[in-house]
Amino acid sequence: MCAAVAPASRELGRYCRELGRYWLTRLSVLLSVLLFAAALYAPAIALHGGQGAVSGARILGSGWRGLQHGYFEWLANPCLLASWVCSWVGWKRLSLIAACVACALALAFLARGEVARTGYWLWVCSAAAMISHGLAAREG
Repeated sequence: MCAAVAPASRELGRYCRELGRYWLTRLSVLLSVLLFAAALYAPAIALHGGQGAVSGARILGSGWRGLQHGYFEWLANPCLLASWVCSWVGWKRLSLIAACVACALALAFLARGEVARTGYWLWVCSAAAMISHGLAAREG
C-alpha cells in the first residue's frame, strides 16, 4: 500500500508547486497593474525648487512630447504595456525582456537629478513586479 501512496503524493506535491507558481505569476501581474494605476494618481516628480509636483497621469499623457528633447524614460510605459501583453499571451521571455527594458528606462530618470516622488517609485516598482513575474514564470 505504501508503494502506491508514494507516487500519488509526489504527483500531489508537483501539482501544488505548479499551482503555487501559477498564482504567484498571476498575482505579480495584478500587482504590477495596481502599482502602475496608483502611480498615475500620486505625485511623480517635484517641480522646480520642490514647490508642488506633477502627477503620474499628467506625465503619462504628455511625456511623449519629451522624446524630441531626449527624455527617453517615458518609453518605459509602452515597454511595460508590452510586458503585460506578452505575459497575457504567454510569451514569457519577451515579457521579461520588456519588463527589464522598462525598469532600466525608468531608473535612468534618476540620472537627470530630478526629485522623484512617490508616483515615480510606484512606477519603478510596477516594472520590478513584472521582472519578478518573468523570473518566476521562467522557472516553470
